[in-house]
Amino acid sequence: MSNFEIRAKDGLARLGRFTTKHGTVRTPLLMPVVHPGKSAIRPSELVDDFGFQMVITNSYIINSHERFREQALKEGVHGLLDFNHPIMTDSGTFQMYFHNLPEEEIDPLAILEFQKNIRTDIGTILDAFSKPDVTRTQVEKDVDLSLERAKKSVDKKGEMMLAGTIQGGAYEDLRERSAKEMSALDFDVFPIGGVVPFMEMYRYADIVRMTLAVKK
Repeated sequence: MSNFEIRAKDGLARLGRFTTKHGTVRTPLLMPVVHPGKSAIRPSELVDDFGFQMVITNSYIINSHERFREQALKEGVHGLLDFNHPIMTDSGTFQMYFHNLPEEEIDPLAILEFQKNIRTDIGTILDAFSKPDVTRTQVEKDVDLSLERAKKSVDKKGEMMLAGTIQGGAYEDLRERSAKEMSALDFDVFPIGGVVPFMEMYRYADIVRMTLAVKK
């Protein structure tokens, strides 16, 4: 991320800040997940009442519902959510995992273009999600597919900041490989992907090992 500034360091911990078209945020930060049609709390209240700086929403959900899609294309995702601060969008990878959707459900380049068209601050590639109980062979295939999609997507990001997600399941060597190859590409953010099922299963030691493997 070319506009990320490290303000202080202590071991592996860092305090920083980065700037988007909708403002500067301090890191580390938490981004509440906002569903465009199901938010009990208005996104603006998340800033005013709770002190959050940024939110994340899902471009697949927005694109899948005509009323969300049309408003987002007309007013941008910020207009849809009535939120004037930075917004990150996910691509639908988790929905494909959670609902067991077929691979052809989402076109990787089409969802990237949609994120550009709704003017999100940080978009995300459509990576391949590895379930915790699959074989190493399947995880390797998911890493390969994620990298293949990343290489096709990164040059099409335009002015949008783009996240290249690191996959590899619980296999530290695959996480390292994914991180090395992804970091050679012109992405702005590198999320550690596929951790939600491990959180749901209370496999926090695995999450720590994944994180350290990627940071190396």
